[in-house]
Amino acid sequence: MNPDTKTPLPIRYAGGHSRSVKKSAADILSRPGIRMSMILATLLFISVWIGTLYLVENTWLALDWSGLYESSPLLYSALDILLYLVDGLIVIFLCIPLAYGWFRFMYLAAGGVTPPYSVLFTAFGNQTIYLRSLALMLRLLLRCAIPLLIFAAAAVIAFLFFTLGGVFGIFLMVIFSVLAAVALLLGTLYNAGVTLVIFLDINHPDLSVKTLFAQAKQLLEKKKAELWLMELTLIPWLLLGLVTIGTVLIFHTIPLYFISLQRALCGITGEILPVAETVTKSTT
Repeated sequence: MNPDTKTPLPIRYAGGHSRSVKKSAADILSRPGIRMSMILATLLFISVWIGTLYLVENTWLALDWSGLYESSPLLYSALDILLYLVDGLIVIFLCIPLAYGWFRFMYLAAGGVTPPYSVLFTAFGNQTIYLRSLALMLRLLLRCAIPLLIFAAAAVIAFLFFTLGGVFGIFLMVIFSVLAAVALLLGTLYNAGVTLVIFLDINHPDLSVKTLFAQAKQLLEKKKAELWLMELTLIPWLLLGLVTIGTVLIFHTIPLYFISLQRALCGITGEILPVAETVTKSTT
């Protein structure tokens, strides 16, 4: 840990009890500019993501493809598939590195110090950082996607059995619905605190991505259940955010989640995050 960095509220995680962590989160959210900076960073991240994809879609729709569709439907279909591939490449090579910067920004802001918005674009600082962010985020997404795919598969199968009707169909629907629920719960437990790798990456940019994941796994070995229970306490806020079409999600739930998680991870690792200015200098 760099001795020149400031200490943003040295609060430790009270093992198994999330109340002190959430109280700390409320204290930080009450600081001038912290909540607003997290809200603006989230809105900027979403705007760039959606705006880029929207621009590609609109460019495609602005062109007159009616003649091509009538003369060569096969070629039209090939171009349509190409558009989806372009969207996928944009997500992988632009939006995912941007998400890396967003996570870093939110963790730094959660420490009680408003970081510069340039942190959002950390991944685009140079080729080394960009490739590192891509490798880290893709591995992170793959880890999170596996339990979600199992949940989705079980949910779809349950729905298909529901459409069959009859006692046997309803019985199988219930079985697969339970499997989907178990997959979702175990998946969230499996991925509890998984973004610790980004937390560690901020303090240890010299470590390889493989080493970061290995250290995160070791640190979370006996803490997953505690983090999972803490995350479950935020479910009411998440549901309220969905009901309000994302308003509460952006203005309260996401900042509260990141601050609570950052406080907990500080306690688990015994580390604090450096102030944003130090991070910005180290990545330029």
